[in-house]
Amino acid sequence: MKTTRIKSSKLILTLIMIAIIISLTGCAAIRDKIKVMKGELVGVHFEITAYDHYANKILALNGKR
Repeated sequence: MKTTRIKSSKLILTLIMIAIIISLTGCAAIRDKIKVMKGELVGVHFEITAYDHYANKILALNGKR
C-alpha cells in the first residue's frame, strides 16, 4: 500500500515538474515571437561602435532596421 502511494506521489511530482518546465519555455517562446513581430512592424534601434587597437573610437553607426 505504501509503495503504491510513494510511486503515485513521485509520478504526480514528475508530472508537475514537466508542466512547469513546459510552461516556462512556452512563455519565453511567446515573448520571442512578440519581439520579432514588434521588430518587423516598428523597427529595432541599433548602435554600432568600432574601436582601434588603442581604444580610440573610429566608427559610430546608429539607426533603425
